[in-house]
Amino acid sequence: MIPRTIITSFRYLAATVLLAGLSLPAAAQFPSGPIKWIIPYPSGGAYDTLSRGLAPVLSKHFAVPVVVNIIPGPDGYNQIINAKPDGQTIGMSEPLSVYATALLSKPKYNVEDLTWVGRINASVSVIVASKKSGITSFEQLKTRGGPIRGAAFGVTTPILQQILLAEAVNFQLAPVNFRTIGELIVGTVRGDVDIALLGITPWLKHIEAGNVVPILIWDDERDPRFPNVPSLKDIGHAGLVTFLNHRGIVVPPNLPKDVSAKIEDGFRKTISGGEGRAFLEKAKFETNQMWGQEFRDVVTKLRGSLKNSEATIRRLATQ
Repeated sequence: MIPRTIITSFRYLAATVLLAGLSLPAAAQFPSGPIKWIIPYPSGGAYDTLSRGLAPVLSKHFAVPVVVNIIPGPDGYNQIINAKPDGQTIGMSEPLSVYATALLSKPKYNVEDLTWVGRINASVSVIVASKKSGITSFEQLKTRGGPIRGAAFGVTTPILQQILLAEAVNFQLAPVNFRTIGELIVGTVRGDVDIALLGITPWLKHIEAGNVVPILIWDDERDPRFPNVPSLKDIGHAGLVTFLNHRGIVVPPNLPKDVSAKIEDGFRKTISGGEGRAFLEKAKFETNQMWGQEFRDVVTKLRGSLKNSEATIRRLATQ
C-alpha cells in the first residue's frame, strides 16, 4: 500500500505541472489571432506601400491575418507603446526623425518606450541640385558661397541629412519648407530651392529630363545608374551613412524575447525570398534588412550623433 505522504506529494506535483502549463510564456501562444500592424505615417507614402505589400506575405508565414492600420502621429505611436506586450500589435517607424523631434520638442509619447526589433530596409537617397541653381556637382555646392536653399518638409530625414552634411563639410544651409513631398519635388524643379534630398526613384524622370542634377549619393557606394556621382565615402564622410532612412519595426515595451524573436524571424523570411522579396524588387525598394542587436547598435549610435549635433539641428530645423 502506497503511503499517504507519497500520494499527497504526487498530487502536489501534478497540480504544479498543470498550473505551469496554464501560465506558459506568451511565445507558446503567439500568434493567438490577427496581428495589428500600426503605421504612424499618412497614407500614400513608402511606409504605407511597404506594409500593405508585405502584410499578405507575413500573414501566410504567421498563419493569421496581418492587418495594416494607418494611424498618423502620436496616436499611432501611443497605440503601439500602450499595446499588450504579446506580439499581436507591432509598428513601423524611422528612428532618425523620431529622436530628432524628441530633441526639439517633447512628443506626446515616450520615445524611450520604442523597442526596436530591426529594419525592413534603409532608403538610399540622392542629393539633387535644381537646374536653375547653376550647381552641377558636389564640389560646386561646397564652394558656392552664401546660403544654399535646401528643401524640407518638416523635421524629417531628408532635412536632417542636409543639416548634418552642411555641418560636416561647412556650407551654409537655409531650409525651405514644403507641405508635402510632391510640393517639394515641384518646387525643386521650379527653382524654389537649390538642393533637395529624397530616395532615388522619385527623381529618376526629372534627372532624365534634365530638370535636376544628381550631385551626391547618400550611401558608402556609388549608384550604378549614376557612376560619376560621388558617394559619402568618396567625399570622405562615410560615417554619415548611419543617418539613413531606416524603416524600422517597433514593438511595445517588455515584449518577451521569444516573441520578439518570432516576429523577427517572420520578417526575415518574408523579405529574404519568395513573394516578399519579389514585391520589394518590383516596387524598387532596397533589400538591406538588419535585425536584432546589430540594428539596435545603429540606433544607439544615431541617437548619440544627433545629440552631439543638437545645437545645429535646433537652429536650422526650426527655421
